[in-house]
Formats: sequence, C-alpha cells, structure tokens
Amino acid sequence: MTYEDDYCQFDFGELGIKRITCKDVGVDWPPPTCISVQIMDGKKLMRTIDFECINHSQITDEQRAGMTHVCRGAEYVRAEYVRQAEQLVRENPRAAESLARISEALERTPQRRRRHDWSKR
Repeated sequence: MTYEDDYCQFDFGELGIKRITCKDVGVDWPPPTCISVQIMDGKKLMRTIDFECINHSQITDEQRAGMTHVCRGAEYVRAEYVRQAEQLVRENPRAAESLARISEALERTPQRRRRHDWSKR
C-alpha cells in the first residue's frame, strides 16, 4: 500500500536532491529498484537519467498504518555512479574500504545522512 507521504529522493548531482512523493512519481510502495526520469524543457525532452535505489525504509504497511508522524522514503542515485563504484570494487578490493570511509564521512555531513555498504554489491 502506498501512503500519501511515501517519497522517492533523487540525487541529481549538480541539480541537487529532489524529494517527490511516490504518487507524483507514479510508483507504488515498495519502491522499484530502478526508475528512469525524463528531464523536460517545456514539451521538449532534454535527456533521460536512470536511477537506482540504494536504500529504502523497511517499515511495513502494517507498521506504518499505526504511525502518524512517520513517512517512508527511498533514496535513488544515478545508475551510472553505482556501476562505476561496482567496477572499482571489482578491480580493487581495497576500494570497498575507501568507499566505506567516504560513506561514513557523508553520514557526518548534515546535508547527506546516508551509509551504503559497497561490499554487498
């Protein structure tokens, strides 16, 4: 079941982070693994960006039903970034340690509170 405040958060890099409700994106909860976003300029298609979900809330529909001050979210990054990180880890096993340190540093940064375990890919 998708609640009104379930959302998808997209990291557009230089364009910033955008949070959009699942209903506005046109997806149901639980969120899909991949989403393609079309960037439009009026009626003209500028480009399509593929995003991959790297993290999402584990709250079930039953748990959510009893909560009034909670919303569920899914975090998406550009799929090309995920592929680059996966390739880096395959080519250099020590890169997973570096990426873990980067994730920890990002978690300490107020704008980005996230941690991603790159070793699980």
